[in-house]
Amino acid sequence: MPCCADLLPVGGLSLGALHRMLRTRLGTSFSHQTLRRIETDSGGNPFIALEIGRALARRGITSAGPSALPVPDTLSGLVGERLRELPPAASAALQLVAVMPGAAVSRYLEAGIAGADLDDAAGFEPHQRFAHPCP
Repeated sequence: MPCCADLLPVGGLSLGALHRMLRTRLGTSFSHQTLRRIETDSGGNPFIALEIGRALARRGITSAGPSALPVPDTLSGLVGERLRELPPAASAALQLVAVMPGAAVSRYLEAGIAGADLDDAAGFEPHQRFAHPCP
């Protein structure tokens, strides 16, 4: 496992990389000006850019002017908006997975979550695990 001294800072994705990611993940393209706003607002962070893109796509917006994008201005607001759109059962499944991360599927099923609801929750976003790289 590398030590913190061995880590390199990583910058945000380029405009072209953001465009490809958004087009691939969302199936839509944004105008150049809107893509620049997404890049600026996200700092090139792919997770934040994807959430901004999803919020715009939900609103049917692919082209926006130079002013602030018509989406929540925090990551918490962006994700919260998307969570509120989930069916209640999928939301319950996500909550269970959050308090029992990495459990076997059988544990979730034993807790009363239906398999289809687990599928909906899993489709919310590919499972990601975050950890500090240093002991």
